[in-house]
Amino acid sequence: MELKMKNRRVLVLFLLLGALCVSHKSFSQNNWELEKCIEYALEHNIQVKQEKLNTELSSEDLKSSKADFLPSLNGNANVSRSYGRSVDQYTNEISDETRTTSRFGISSRLVLFNGMSRLNRLKRNRFSLQSTLSSLESVKNDIAVNVASAYLNILLNKQLKQEAQKQLDVTEQQVEVTEKLVEAGKQAKSNFLEIQAQAAQERLNLVQAKNSVNNSVLQLTQLLELDSVGDFSIVTPEFTMEDNKQTIPSVNTVYAQATEVLPRIQAAHYNVKAREKSIDIAKSRLTPSLTLSASYSTGYSDFRQLYDTTGDVNMKPVGIVENSGAQVVSPQPVYESQNYPFFDQVTDNAQTSLQLSLNIPIFNNLDNNTAITKAKIQHKKAKHRLEQEKNQLRKSIQQAHADAMAALEKYQAAKKNVASRREAFNYAEERFNLGLINSVDYNTSKNNFARAKSEMLQAKFEFLFKRLILEFYQGKPIQL
Repeated sequence: MELKMKNRRVLVLFLLLGALCVSHKSFSQNNWELEKCIEYALEHNIQVKQEKLNTELSSEDLKSSKADFLPSLNGNANVSRSYGRSVDQYTNEISDETRTTSRFGISSRLVLFNGMSRLNRLKRNRFSLQSTLSSLESVKNDIAVNVASAYLNILLNKQLKQEAQKQLDVTEQQVEVTEKLVEAGKQAKSNFLEIQAQAAQERLNLVQAKNSVNNSVLQLTQLLELDSVGDFSIVTPEFTMEDNKQTIPSVNTVYAQATEVLPRIQAAHYNVKAREKSIDIAKSRLTPSLTLSASYSTGYSDFRQLYDTTGDVNMKPVGIVENSGAQVVSPQPVYESQNYPFFDQVTDNAQTSLQLSLNIPIFNNLDNNTAITKAKIQHKKAKHRLEQEKNQLRKSIQQAHADAMAALEKYQAAKKNVASRREAFNYAEERFNLGLINSVDYNTSKNNFARAKSEMLQAKFEFLFKRLILEFYQGKPIQL
């Protein structure tokens, strides 16, 4: 009995240790860095998967255009059974008998020249593939920016929650101090009630700050396509805050680099190139085409027979001699028929052909001219799209630059405001403890100090995000 109890204890201890190991492993796996978040989002995002499929389709189009330079090769076979009167294609004899015929063949076709259409199609599909690859990278970049924004939002809300907790801790300590001062007769009871009310308000602020953290975590997990939030948590990196304007590149500098590296611009650029080749393809329909064809065919018919002489001769009357009435006869050899073997017929019925075809377009109901005109229109639309993307990019960079400058100035001003509010609050706290000011003035100073720190944090993270956007436009990886 004691041995069984001991074994059970060992088993329970083992299970507990295993659970602790699993729990530790789960915890370590759920500490997500920004790079891991971006990587996971790109791997599981449906839009990225769709864009990857588009690149696969473009890749197959490119393979097909390369294969157009190769000759085609096709085999064919058919078996037919005829009933009633018909002509046998191998003997040219008319017969009412039922018979079976078979035909086999192989053919090849090679386009020697078609107005450079195949070469231009190859170039167009190569540009189209580059365009879809750039579109894929553009989608990835957009997702990375959204993930980074959600990640920074969590960090901001976590710091705001910490500040709310600190404010509550200070107020709760002040509640204890004020209570003692009231009991000693050094403070009015109204001050104690005001401080208690302030503590209650700050508990509410802390709950709201926690809810903001939870909501921001939910937003990020949804971007990551996670099934549930669970015990998801992120790593808080160390920030290097360079709060000077020299760290913000100029609009022209960012724009010049962005037009060279940004996938969205590259996709539009390759699309213009592809549309140029579409015009050349349409024009090639006006030029002659030269095609070489070759074929080999043979067949079999069960109606066809082999004939051989037996050596005997039949005297067949062919006429009568005039005046004498004598009959004229002609010797006719006697033939014996036998089946024509399948493989012998296949060999004997073989037919080979070689054909060189020249096709000269003269008039095709204006289809060719219409195709050229439509291709030119599509090319103009692609050029307009490229210009639109560039214009939108410049506007986005200008806005991001202005936002970064404003956020930096706001952060610098907020830092000074925090310093002055801290001194004012420290002074107010000393005077309140001495009974020189009431709780209303104390709470006002404390709230102003808390609001200043909140504004500084918001300005800090806004500046970090806007600077990250400018670096993203320059082709730099998104990282904190």
